[in-house]
Amino acid sequence: MDLQEKFSRIVSQNHWWQPGQPVVIAVSTGVDSMTLLHLIAGLRDDRPKIIVAYVDHQLRPASKRETAFIQQFCKAHGIALAAIQWPTFEHPNNGIEAAARTFRYRFFKRVLKEYHANVLLTAHHGDDLVETVIMKLIRGGQLESLTGISSSRPFATGMIVRPLLSFSKTAIRDFAVAHHIRWFEDKTNSQLTVQRNRIRHQVVPVLKKENPQLLMHVLDYSNQLQTTIQSLNELLSRQVDQVC
Repeated sequence: MDLQEKFSRIVSQNHWWQPGQPVVIAVSTGVDSMTLLHLIAGLRDDRPKIIVAYVDHQLRPASKRETAFIQQFCKAHGIALAAIQWPTFEHPNNGIEAAARTFRYRFFKRVLKEYHANVLLTAHHGDDLVETVIMKLIRGGQLESLTGISSSRPFATGMIVRPLLSFSKTAIRDFAVAHHIRWFEDKTNSQLTVQRNRIRHQVVPVLKKENPQLLMHVLDYSNQLQTTIQSLNELLSRQVDQVC
């Protein structure tokens, strides 16, 4: 079973949307989101109406080429495109990643409303989940934060869905190469001054050598933890209602 078949089966089992229903796909022109776009377009029975949401953060000179590419791509494939630029005068001196994320997701909410869609798809995958869990372990915090990234969660008036969580970065890249999917590399992803990049390039490869099943094990732990926390919250809620 290749990646398209596995993806189609995951979509069919989860019923995140109905065929023909509008869904918004967050696309950055990187390999992950371009592959997700390809996989969604390749669905047979569960293919939704696709709306691409794209943000030019204007943080890199290459973003101009990437913006032109996604515009041409969507036009050539008859896909609706909602695009926006993050004005440079809004860029903060500190905490630019958090500010960019806030701007991006505020825009996604507007796109969902404009196209009467209830589902936002993002291309987070298994490696992203592992990196996030490791970062949470390093920083410390509440047990609930160790769930990392959930496959779906409420967002705006609908939900965010991450259908690639059970796939590795390598599998996604290999699929993209095999199917001649064009994408752009963000050179900042290799800068080791960023904590996530250090974990991605220096920590996760070592852990994968210890156990090649690392991604699936972390996903399983994350799912178990989410189920446990949800069950406890429901139980406590009933107990509180009884006491009150």
